[in-house]
Amino acid sequence: EILHYRIGRSKTMMIMLTMVVICGTLTSFAPSYGWFLAGIWACGFSAIGFGTVMYCWMMEILSGKEKTIFGVAPHLNFAFWGFAVAVIAYLVPDWQKMALIFSLPLIILYSVHWILPESPRYEPGIFISQINNSVFVPEFAQS
Repeated sequence: EILHYRIGRSKTMMIMLTMVVICGTLTSFAPSYGWFLAGIWACGFSAIGFGTVMYCWMMEILSGKEKTIFGVAPHLNFAFWGFAVAVIAYLVPDWQKMALIFSLPLIILYSVHWILPESPRYEPGIFISQINNSVFVPEFAQS
């Protein structure tokens, strides 16, 4: 079953964020190109997981005009960070240092776990599943 339906969006985001930070940091110490590729793949996999769960969580929390604006905003990151990566790569041409530059500042995002609420769509499902003594899985996620 999908992880964020079992433990919630917020905890899933923190797990994926931890994977990004650890994989990114370990990638900077990779002894060979093969280990570097494996680390970057794991980092990318967990970053996509983090972004997807964050986007779902954000769309469940917002409504109206805010949902439209914030629904488009994450896509602007691709343009901004694509340019930022080029600038940082020019200024810091060492891939090991670049891996640290992109990984370690993400530790700041851990503060989000204590500030932002859990998904409103996750909470009622947990309540119902506790009453029925079952695991909550939305109808569309069942196979």
